[in-house]
Amino acid sequence: MEAKEYQVDLEWKENKIGEISSPILNDKISVATPPQFTGGVEGIWSPEHLFTAAVNSCFMTTFLAIAEKSRLSFKAFTCQAKGKLELYRLYFQYRPIKLFYFQTISALYNNQLN
Repeated sequence: MEAKEYQVDLEWKENKIGEISSPILNDKISVATPPQFTGGVEGIWSPEHLFTAAVNSCFMTTFLAIAEKSRLSFKAFTCQAKGKLELYRLYFQYRPIKLFYFQTISALYNNQLN
């Protein structure tokens, strides 16, 4: 696969709120400092949410690629990701990110296992 670059632009709007966008995508996303920090804003995606979402969506796309190559037929796939930000030796660290996933495979595949 050839190297691919992904551009994301950010524009500060007010206080601790910004907006991210990409020249090749239609939707813009508001981002803000999370409410746990001074001046943080509730109800807006934070960098911590976006980072956790990136890991979760990467897991999903990897699952889909493996399922396709393995010819695994499934009916549903859901995944919950939880990231933990903690103070460690004077620095914030984001660890760990835990993934809790559920998949429903098709009856045809289940019959092949019996």
